[in-house]
Amino acid sequence: MAQLQFLTKTIGWTDSEGTYHLNKILLQNQNGPCFIISFVNTLILSHELQDFDDWQTVKPKSGKKHTPDTTGNHTNLTAADLQPLKELLSSRNLVPLDSLLYELTNLLLRLNEKSSESDGSIVDLGGILNVLPLLSSGLNVNLKLNQSEVNDFAQETEPINQLLNLFDMRMVHGFISDDLDIGFDKAQELLVNLLDDHPELTDPTAKPSKDDSPEIQKYFKLRQFFEDNKSQLTELGLSRLQDDDTVLGNSQFTILFRNDHFSTLYKKDNKLYILVNDEGYKEETDVVWQTLTSVKGDQDQLLTGDYKVPDVDELKKAQEKATINDADPFSTEDEQLAKELQQEDDAELSRNLQRQYDKEVSQQRKKGKKKGKKVGKDADRRDQDDRNDDKQKQDNGCTIV
Repeated sequence: MAQLQFLTKTIGWTDSEGTYHLNKILLQNQNGPCFIISFVNTLILSHELQDFDDWQTVKPKSGKKHTPDTTGNHTNLTAADLQPLKELLSSRNLVPLDSLLYELTNLLLRLNEKSSESDGSIVDLGGILNVLPLLSSGLNVNLKLNQSEVNDFAQETEPINQLLNLFDMRMVHGFISDDLDIGFDKAQELLVNLLDDHPELTDPTAKPSKDDSPEIQKYFKLRQFFEDNKSQLTELGLSRLQDDDTVLGNSQFTILFRNDHFSTLYKKDNKLYILVNDEGYKEETDVVWQTLTSVKGDQDQLLTGDYKVPDVDELKKAQEKATINDADPFSTEDEQLAKELQQEDDAELSRNLQRQYDKEVSQQRKKGKKKGKKVGKDADRRDQDDRNDDKQKQDNGCTIV
């Protein structure tokens, strides 16, 4: 059966200390599973800042020790741990989903092994391994409109937060208002319910009045907020990303959720850069970053890996290719068939990953590595296959729910 494959691209970039890095990243097409892509890209690039002394990093000409501030992007993983994942991307132009998830599973098992050796605690990975293959169909996200960090993922909340925490990663957004203490899904639910109860509100010319009930006043406030911020980025949200180190520190990578899309975001000298991983820019080696400087995007620029504006002619060609790529998706019938086949592959892959995890745990127990308490659920996983079949997700791209 057909399975998802991801194009790759080699990028060269410099960090805040002037150290040059050469990496392979995954590319995004219009209908691809952008969470998996952004997760892997963020994982690889963030660990470049841990001063790993290997082939992909070139030290600054000054010869000074490379010690960037990477608080928040540290895990127990070493360069050797990440090497198989990097080699997978480096060895081919198309990376199969199952190969990618296999390497992520090995990293999870490695983290658990190190945790067991250090303090005797391990994490129950069953929930994560069950969800990983299903993420190729998208991820449900519920933003809190007054909180920059994202930690609500509907029924996948626990395993996704567990996954992010294990790799010391975060997800943030800039769709922020201090006046709205509500989640995105609750806001949508409130708007729909009020429209059902008050049909007169469907009139686009309806205006708020001082005599309105608190609920009606909240309706107009929410409606105005959504109408004024269709880019899902507010001035306040952008300011927090740029200036608030508790949201994102300098020399840190994070996953950015915006406009139903997941991206890799890098902060350098209080400036924000989004990793450009659209397939339309595959051949444009000079295009690496896009600045995030404005709510409407009218001031954002495409930049090279060392944060300079690319050659004008090459940039124009790259933008034309990206436009063609977005305007020429798969036909509806072919895409639907591919999704159905992919869902079948996802279920089988999930079962294989679970069996691999169970086997690894069994081997560790036989070797006497069970030392101390176990963190997480103690649920029996033997009926996981049946539950996994019931958990099939319908494709929803990368949309908010």
